[in-house]
Amino acid sequence: AAVGVTAAVPLRHNSGFRMLWIGQLLSDTGTDIGMLAYPLLILALTHSVVLAGVVGTARAITQLCLQLPAGALSDRFDRRLTMIICDAMRAVLLALLGALIMLHLASWPVVLVVSLIEGGAGTIFDPAATAALPQIVPDGQLEQAWAATEARTYGASLAGPALGGVLFGLGRAVPFLADAISYGVSFGTVARI
Repeated sequence: AAVGVTAAVPLRHNSGFRMLWIGQLLSDTGTDIGMLAYPLLILALTHSVVLAGVVGTARAITQLCLQLPAGALSDRFDRRLTMIICDAMRAVLLALLGALIMLHLASWPVVLVVSLIEGGAGTIFDPAATAALPQIVPDGQLEQAWAATEARTYGASLAGPALGGVLFGLGRAVPFLADAISYGVSFGTVARI
């Protein structure tokens, strides 16, 4: 090696990348758990397939409408702080929803509002996390980091809905409380970057 040139730390030993990757894994899985849990909860509360579809569609429209502004926000604001705020907000919101469900106080409009806010926060979180990656990983390891990030995203999208169904089978509040925990842990890992 040339004098003054240090070898890059292997990606698995890059603590910033590990914290971001773990945080995103939990965040993505939590979001994907909700993809099935929200419609199941609406069906359980209202017995209306139409309302379950309305909640899912409204969430998708909210996320679509926020994608461009979220990208611009990730360029203007501190990315780490943006991710921390999104995770904290989602953790508190889903813990409250879980409590409302356990107390039999949840109604479909409440579930709709929680779904929209949680989905919107996820849409804001994602570009901030994506834009933070090149600041955490050296240029020579970006390709490997992107590959690990894509694998994580697809893994969460496969496991999340199935996990949401299993957790809902254990109790109506369980997937939302699990989401709250996943966002709380993600908050902790992102805060350590």
